[in-house]
Amino acid sequence: MNAKKVMLAVLVGVGLTMAQGAVAKPERGGPDAFLLQPRLAEKLGLSDEQKAQIKKIFEDNKTVRDSLGGDRRVHAEQFKALMNSPTFDEAKARAILEGEQSERLEMHIQQLKARHQVLQVLTQEQRDKLQELHQMRAEKRQKGHRHEG
Repeated sequence: MNAKKVMLAVLVGVGLTMAQGAVAKPERGGPDAFLLQPRLAEKLGLSDEQKAQIKKIFEDNKTVRDSLGGDRRVHAEQFKALMNSPTFDEAKARAILEGEQSERLEMHIQQLKARHQVLQVLTQEQRDKLQELHQMRAEKRQKGHRHEG
C-alpha cells in the first residue's frame, strides 16, 4: 500500500513539473527567432529598425507555416482512415506520403526564404558576427556530446 502511495506522489510530482515547464515555454517564432533575444540583438548591434523588420519577417513566416500546417491534420485523418480500412490501399498510402513530403518541402522552402530575408536585413559585419556565434554554439554543442559518451 505504501509503495502505491509513493508511486502516486512521484507521478503527480512529475506531472506538475512537466506542466510547469509547458506553461513557462514561450511560443517559438521559427528557427531564427533567437535573433530577437535582447542579448543577441545587442551582440549583433541590431537597430530598432532591423529588429522591427526581422520581427515582421518572423510573423509573416509564421502565418505561412500555419497555413501549411493545416494539411498535417488532413494527412493524419487520411492515415487513420487507411489503417481502419479492412484492406490496405497501397496507392492511397503513397498518395498521402507524397502529399506529406510536398508539404514538408514547402515548409523548408518557406523557412529558407525567411532566413534569407533576415540575412538581407543584417549588415555584412552583423552576418559575420552571427556566423561566428553559430560556430561557437556548434562547437559548444559538440563538446557537450563528447563528454556524454
